[in-house]
Amino acid sequence: LAANVYLDVTSEHGDLVIYDKFWTPDDERYRFKNRFGYDDATVRGQSCEVIKPTSGSMVLFNSRFFHRVEATWQRRLTYSFFCALHDGNVIHWS
Repeated sequence: LAANVYLDVTSEHGDLVIYDKFWTPDDERYRFKNRFGYDDATVRGQSCEVIKPTSGSMVLFNSRFFHRVEATWQRRLTYSFFCALHDGNVIHWS
């Protein structure tokens, strides 16, 4: 799971968009070669949920779903990390 803890959100921008599409190896054909991310064609036509962050909130989601954060040009402080079960223990990393 991915976790975003929104410590200070001062912008109306920076929405988290989570698409109803899991990553598959076939999606690698859409990966950008010289920068991070995937072409929009990867999720074209897929439904999505748009989450508007607020200060003090936390969002947990399956990071295998394609997702993105809308651009913002204002200050925003977010703590993001991943967690999983491994050998019966909860582990986390960032």
